[in-house]
Amino acid sequence: MSHQDVLLSVQGLSVSYLTRTGELEAVKSASFELYRGEMLSLVGESGSGKSTLVGAVLRTLGPPALITGGAAYYQGIDLLSADEPQLRALRWVSLSLVPQSAMNALNPVMTIADQLEDTLSAHPWPNTLSSSSAEARARELMGLVGLEDVWLKAYPHQLSGGMRQRATIAMALAFNPELIIMDEPTTALDVIVQAEIFEIISALRAQLGFSVLLITHDLPLTLSCSDRVGVMRGGELLELDTPKALLQGAQHPYSHRLIEASATSAERGAPVEQSARELSPALVVKGLSKRYSAGGGDGAGHLALRDVSLTLNRGEVVAVVGASGSGKSTLGRVICGLEEATSGQVRLCERAEQESAPLRSERARVQMVFQDPFGSLNPVNTIGYHITRPLKLHHKRSSRSARLEAITLLERVGLSPAEELFDRYPHELSGGQRQRVAIARGLAPSPELLIADEPTSMLDVSLRAELLQLLRSLVQERDLSLMLITHDLDTARALADRIIVLKGGEVIEQGPAWRVLNDPQSDYTRALWEATPTLPEKRTPTLKDTREERPDE
Repeated sequence: MSHQDVLLSVQGLSVSYLTRTGELEAVKSASFELYRGEMLSLVGESGSGKSTLVGAVLRTLGPPALITGGAAYYQGIDLLSADEPQLRALRWVSLSLVPQSAMNALNPVMTIADQLEDTLSAHPWPNTLSSSSAEARARELMGLVGLEDVWLKAYPHQLSGGMRQRATIAMALAFNPELIIMDEPTTALDVIVQAEIFEIISALRAQLGFSVLLITHDLPLTLSCSDRVGVMRGGELLELDTPKALLQGAQHPYSHRLIEASATSAERGAPVEQSARELSPALVVKGLSKRYSAGGGDGAGHLALRDVSLTLNRGEVVAVVGASGSGKSTLGRVICGLEEATSGQVRLCERAEQESAPLRSERARVQMVFQDPFGSLNPVNTIGYHITRPLKLHHKRSSRSARLEAITLLERVGLSPAEELFDRYPHELSGGQRQRVAIARGLAPSPELLIADEPTSMLDVSLRAELLQLLRSLVQERDLSLMLITHDLDTARALADRIIVLKGGEVIEQGPAWRVLNDPQSDYTRALWEATPTLPEKRTPTLKDTREERPDE
């Protein structure tokens, strides 16, 4: 392509973080060019420097981050030397951003309409919009991303994850920018919603002609939709090429490992049928329903769970699978005692609890690992505090004993050096490290049942495999029962003995993992499986093919 086609040029960009132990290089002399109309993706594991690089280009990084070298040009404009008025004139109007977490990016106390109109009123494009013009443009933007006008008056918490992500895309499109930077736009969304979001992005690119710089850890997804892909690790841009060239002959060994890890994750063979063993129920759920009221009426509101019944045996892994909004997390929170059931029973190890407060008196016996470790770990407390607190609360450990036990737990979940990490804060750890801390905190009370809510949804494929192996080892060592909540059937296949499929709060299918995956009884399960991304040109046999070769029941 010609020089005139270059929208963004990054030349030798370097970024460091000033820490208590010295300067940490997060981005090391990264260089690339992004062309008009192109989708260029940067892929790499957690902590590889992808989001830091984008923050440097947009000049949104604050202390302790420091740009130590290089240059970034948008259509010849020096972004690193531009003053605040110049940057303000570019942001949203020419250079726009879809941030990683839509729930955290949207203001929780403002409606979607207020947030869109606030953005539209803040920039003179092509001149300052009147209130009525901003309102009309907001409706137009909602239509572009496939959302009905009725959702303009909703607050972020009233929208599903996919709807919130569409709203952030609508905001990014407000001024018809030439370049949109998308930082993990489908993280934590189920595979069906992921596909819908990328279909919207593809259609809007064709309609509006903008370019995309995509930041992601999902290699199969990015190889299927990008014009070029850059692989990052340890702050370095190792190589940049077309998806076809990377698949056929990646130049760097790390790129090879990422591709192989993705291919292994996507293999669609039948899960191994579990050997027969004596089963001892650890958890029994009968007729569980949960209604969230709206406006205070008994009959009003949303029924999140409908007459759910299940059994979880000691030492067993059961995956609860479903799309966003299917009731998976609500089920976990009710079992854990964080939500009160509307009706039904929860029994842990044959002990009936009060229907209004299931398991509340025995919180140490059932623990939860939450989906977002950064949101569930208090940012003002150290890692050591998070681990020692349940040890002191449930096991009455002294401060010295709790510290020693916490360090042992951190080492067991693969965090080293544990003594150094003990005194760090959550923001000083990578996403994978924070998720391991969350697991260690869940193990601290010595539970009999561990509920893991989407524990790998924010991790790259290599870290995902490591974390699943860790969970498998912990189940065996501690004779744990594990309820794995996930939207990813590949994750369920890798770990679960049994799978329970939820849709609209109801159990529509359950059984041994190998049977559910290779002979699904519902179209919904089949749709979830077929929507799971695989590497281009490496797609394994379809469900129809594998069902013909399934093991005898």
